[in-house]
Amino acid sequence: MKHFKYILAMLLPLCLVISCIVDDNYELGVLLDPSEIQFRVVQDFEADPGGNTVILINDTPETIPVWNFGTGKSNRQVDTVRYAFKGSYEIHLSIVSGGGLVQVEPVTIEVTEDNLNYVDDPLWTAISGGVGEEKTWVLDIDAKFFNGPLFFFGTDNGYLAEGGQWSGGETGCYGDDCWSWEPDYVGNEWLMEHGDYGTMTFNLKGGPFVKVEHLKIPQRGSESGTYFIDIDNKTLTMTNATPLHDIGRDPVVSQWGNIRLISLTEDSMQLGVIRDSDPNDGTAMLVYNYISKEYSDNWVPGDEPDPEPPYQGDANADLTTSVTTSKRWEMSQITPYNWTDLAGDFLNDWNGPQDYIGSGWAPFDLDMLKNISLTLSKTGSNSGDYSFTNGSGEVISGSYSVDDENNIIFDRFISFGLSGWLNFATTSENGLRLIRTETDALGNITGIWLGQKDPAKPEYLAYHFVP
Repeated sequence: MKHFKYILAMLLPLCLVISCIVDDNYELGVLLDPSEIQFRVVQDFEADPGGNTVILINDTPETIPVWNFGTGKSNRQVDTVRYAFKGSYEIHLSIVSGGGLVQVEPVTIEVTEDNLNYVDDPLWTAISGGVGEEKTWVLDIDAKFFNGPLFFFGTDNGYLAEGGQWSGGETGCYGDDCWSWEPDYVGNEWLMEHGDYGTMTFNLKGGPFVKVEHLKIPQRGSESGTYFIDIDNKTLTMTNATPLHDIGRDPVVSQWGNIRLISLTEDSMQLGVIRDSDPNDGTAMLVYNYISKEYSDNWVPGDEPDPEPPYQGDANADLTTSVTTSKRWEMSQITPYNWTDLAGDFLNDWNGPQDYIGSGWAPFDLDMLKNISLTLSKTGSNSGDYSFTNGSGEVISGSYSVDDENNIIFDRFISFGLSGWLNFATTSENGLRLIRTETDALGNITGIWLGQKDPAKPEYLAYHFVP
């Protein structure tokens, strides 16, 4: 087909020039009669007693053949097809010449024996589950294996010998146009609509059959066809069916059935098609990422690390000073406390006493708040002494240390009344975390938030102090 496009590209400009100079009624050539087309379909019984090996030969000069042999297509002048399964196969031939496209009567051949050696390869097994089996694939729209469902590669990228995701370098690069963009789907949802795109099922049950249910492309709907894997060239041909893809890119690929295998393992598959018909973007390879339905159905999210609060400074220096090594903090009388998520974002939009009182549930005792203060004196790079004055005027003193995660670890569990039913308290490990700071225009710290992490919920109860 690539040669066909090349010839048309060469002939069309020539036709236009001749028609302008010679005659407006000039014809490109005489359309061949089907009886003039010479070709052969030869079963090689020496190679296979069952006639599984078939040689396709075009003997018509100055023409290009378009073969459709049931399990795939070809435009080679001479090609060899190997059928793994017995059965009747129709071989169709269309001839492209100067006069246009001519179809000839199909030739039917009989393959009388199976030769499963032709599908005895890890790639055939990976895509279908093996002889007599089937495997269903879905787009990795939720990024369960890959970064997302769609990558973009250069036109000279190809099979990744070790499978898995793009690794660059020599692996998978077969020319000059080698590059990749592998966007995370999260944050780039504009690339493809989220949702169920359907299923794609390959089997080796009496033949290499494929069925695709396009749930996002109504005009394609349900497709049933055949497929063929070229083990040597690492390509996949799909006939009468197309791989799962998005509707927006459906018109920008002229040959959805001519596919490059980028990677193929038991659980993951990457299929590349050339974007060659987009009026807005240049030629590139669209790589669609799939996972087996079994993998998708049994996927369990991994343990993700907790998000970190925004504060990343030197906690002991910021809590004290670099001059006198001591600083006194008072509980804020404007916004004394709030709750935050693990990333340090406030869970309540409170900006003053009226917000606490107006909530109907958050206590605000100004008289008690006026008494609460904390004095910290640095004695080492990550240690010091503290002195708490609680709401009743009582003083609690001791020593503290600061760890690598900006947790202030006191030498005892500390708890006292804050407002109404709410207490000020450290965690059971005697800690509070420096979650965030507030600064003025010159960068001076004007407030700190110390968080008590909830033992059960992903949140902090955060206390607000000002110097």
